[in-house]
Amino acid sequence: RNVQRRRRQSWIDADAFEHYVWVLDHPERTGPWMELGFARMHQRGVLALDDAPVREMPAGYTTRLGTIDDLEWAVDLGAQIDRAQAAGPSFSIDVGGDERAELDETLSDPEARYFLAECDGVPVGQCITFALPARRGSFDATLHLSAVAVREAHQGRGVATALVDAALQRAR
Repeated sequence: RNVQRRRRQSWIDADAFEHYVWVLDHPERTGPWMELGFARMHQRGVLALDDAPVREMPAGYTTRLGTIDDLEWAVDLGAQIDRAQAAGPSFSIDVGGDERAELDETLSDPEARYFLAECDGVPVGQCITFALPARRGSFDATLHLSAVAVREAHQGRGVATALVDAALQRAR
């Protein structure tokens, strides 16, 4: 463990704040990375939209498409993701990127969709979708789901599930 901590610290000291490795989800493949101190942060999955169930928002919640006018909400909800990823088992460090500028670009992109879940007219959850370009290992017409977040006070009620379902329904 001490060797792992020193190695991880050496990466940080070398300004390597982000290091992602894509491997098949099998102990033979993930084990060596886990031994180095990596943790599972993302998992890639594919779901045919024709087979996806549609679950409704819980009572008291609504869904709407957001716009560039919702940039402040996107920044605020994005901070929820940062807080979650700063804690284990994943380990993420703010590298000082301009998240506001990135979100501004994303919300201004006519190909991206920004979904908001609201409770009493206040955004409490979000999901961003956009089409993935053709790439090795991907299917044609693949939709990427990103930045899914729900405020802590509203978690565990099915808000994120219904929000993702709304995004998938729109993609259909």
